[in-house]
Amino acid sequence: MNFDQEAEKLLDLVYQFNQTKNKRSLNQSMGGARLIMHLLYEEKVLTPGEISEKLSISTARVATALNLLEEKMLIERTIDVKDRRKIIVKLTKKGNEKTQILKNHILSKTSQLLSQLGTKDTEELLRITTKVFNIIIELQQKETQQDV
Repeated sequence: MNFDQEAEKLLDLVYQFNQTKNKRSLNQSMGGARLIMHLLYEEKVLTPGEISEKLSISTARVATALNLLEEKMLIERTIDVKDRRKIIVKLTKKGNEKTQILKNHILSKTSQLLSQLGTKDTEELLRITTKVFNIIIELQQKETQQDV
């Protein structure tokens, strides 16, 4: 098997997927703000710096997204009572509700996709995806060790 050719086919498929209407409509309205909302939904309370670090995006981009989310009353920022230099970010009730609705929508669409694949193909997709994820983690760890 020529892995270079197969890698090119895979990257072409990823590119095609990224060009689909669903992908664009999901990201057009709020971009990285949705990722931040999901992260806050899971973590509950974070500082802007922690958000930047966890999502590997610049603090400037985080600030822009937080401003958008705050304008839409989806998050609130408060000063940390223990360390007044820190800003604490959390979802508002409206933000939690919107995130839960989005999460349910994505879960429903993913479930529909998997049901169309069927049991055997779904199990295979999950097995391969897990394997790919583990390989990526392993490669990143090797790169980090080489950088040291």
